Amino acid sequence: EEICGQMVALMAPMLAKQFHLQLATVRRLLGRPAMPVGSPQERVLGFVELLNQPSKDEDDHTRYVNEGLLALSENPNIELTARLAERALAVPGCARTTVLICQVGKTLHQRGCLGAKDNEAIPQALFMELRAVSQQGKAD
Repeated sequence: EEICGQMVALMAPMLAKQFHLQLATVRRLLGRPAMPVGSPQERVLGFVELLNQPSKDEDDHTRYVNEGLLALSENPNIELTARLAERALAVPGCARTTVLICQVGKTLHQRGCLGAKDNEAIPQALFMELRAVSQQGKAD
């Protein structure tokens, strides 16, 4: 776990991607909370990896999709949108959230960009809907 964390700190973000995925797996195997930390895009990578892993509680995967969507909405990226949408499709009860994830990707596509710039966040109305879905998922 410590080595993965150090590699993430030392490497450029795109090169450290694999270590974010491995860190989530190592934490789960050690019985530690696997909730990802770091930048929004790093957290999305962690949630994608958690969705690949078995879970004792079915609600964990729903929570990971909702949390991944919130992290994605902070700093959207077309690759991470596709990865999260692919995993969310396999989670029962996440159809609406999957549609919202795809809407983030559609918004990026309509802008003709691969990711949002800091001053070009996703539209406020979409962000509010993302928040509402996430809060609804936490209440369930």
